[in-house]
Amino acid sequence: MYLNKTVVYRVIEGCNAISVMILFVAFVLAFAKAWKKTAFFILFGITFIYIVNLFRLVALAIIKNKYPQYDHISHDILFPAVIYGSVILLWLIWVKKPKHI
Repeated sequence: MYLNKTVVYRVIEGCNAISVMILFVAFVLAFAKAWKKTAFFILFGITFIYIVNLFRLVALAIIKNKYPQYDHISHDILFPAVIYGSVILLWLIWVKKPKHI
């Protein structure tokens, strides 16, 4: 990722949220409902996770550039909590969602 024409960092496996998306899909399929609702929620969830991760990557670049003293805590603690917290929230919505919705 570039910021001000300077390489800030590169995104490797584990930081691209693919494994988080797979985990999300596996959970939703384990508690599958009607196939259309399940497919819709999976697509919604993957899109949501992608957007949260994109926000995470941009925020990390800004933090690394402007506030390098917070790079470690934001990368290793804050943003993993945000992305996994988002997935847990989606799971809770899926499990607790009324059947008619």
